[in-house]
Amino acid sequence: MTLIQLNLSGAWGGMEMSTLKVANYLKERGHRSLIVTSRGAPLVKEGRAAGVEVLEIDGEGHFSPRASWQLRGIL
Repeated sequence: MTLIQLNLSGAWGGMEMSTLKVANYLKERGHRSLIVTSRGAPLVKEGRAAGVEVLEIDGEGHFSPRASWQLRGIL
């Protein structure tokens, strides 16, 4: 089973830090954890530095048809 967290924020704050914290928690317990985030977001660098699997998609914000299409392909 793969547990996916979607966080398209381009910021680095509490929400993004929580996403990474949960991903690490799951990984440490033997689960495959995947973060899907916006291309170039700080969460990409921080997640990869922590050894978490991160996929980047295009788009940031509340509505992005392109990001929706890319997420469909991942799922």
